Amino acid sequence: MGDMYQDTVTVAECIELCAETVKKESGQTDDDLVAINIERAYLSICTYLWCDELPRRLVSAVGALAPTLICFSDRSTNGYVTQQTQGSRSVSYGYGKGAELDEYGLTAAVRAMLPPPRLRVF
Repeated sequence: MGDMYQDTVTVAECIELCAETVKKESGQTDDDLVAINIERAYLSICTYLWCDELPRRLVSAVGALAPTLICFSDRSTNGYVTQQTQGSRSVSYGYGKGAELDEYGLTAAVRAMLPPPRLRVF
């Protein structure tokens, strides 16, 4: 079994591979917004896995996460606010059960697609 971290894709390659799929799934037509959310998904997964570049076999996870991020940003600008406080300026958004983002910005479904994070030795 080879090391999955040998064959990697850059952010630009990932945007090229996923853009059309993300547009279809999210209904978003703005190329820049799609590219930004693909990059957010790419970086979230890389942060979770502790890797600098994403393994090629995990591009589908980016394609699954990016439409969710687009949907979340649309909802937050459209007023799906569940809690708002003026004094400390905190706002909480609700997106429904099963689609909440964790501390890495991943959904439970996308996290299930990923391998366990690798250890980094400094």
